[in-house]
Amino acid sequence: MHLASLAVLRKRAENVLQVSGDFRLNAFVGRLSQFQGTDADIEGLASLAANKPAHDWTDPDLDQAMLELAQFSQQFIRAEAFARVKGRGDKRHAMSVVVGMDGQPTPSFARISVNR
Repeated sequence: MHLASLAVLRKRAENVLQVSGDFRLNAFVGRLSQFQGTDADIEGLASLAANKPAHDWTDPDLDQAMLELAQFSQQFIRAEAFARVKGRGDKRHAMSVVVGMDGQPTPSFARISVNR
């Protein structure tokens, strides 16, 4: 990952630290705020997502960690949208469109995000 991209990610994470009220999401965001891209950083995120240390992982834990990291990422993006509620500056602009059409079992969803 490019160093400038990592710096932007860390700033975004610092901006939403302690916004959500969710302990696990706060732990994820805290790790992102310190993320340097090392193997230890990646292992730490995966261990948080799997709810166990790396030396105890099994194959299903890796699958669970990948899904949980995707969920944490989505929650992180949502938390950014509410950062201003806590008096913090906007670091990202986002717009979502949800459309429900007759005959479709689930609504169509699109999101556009732009870093500031």
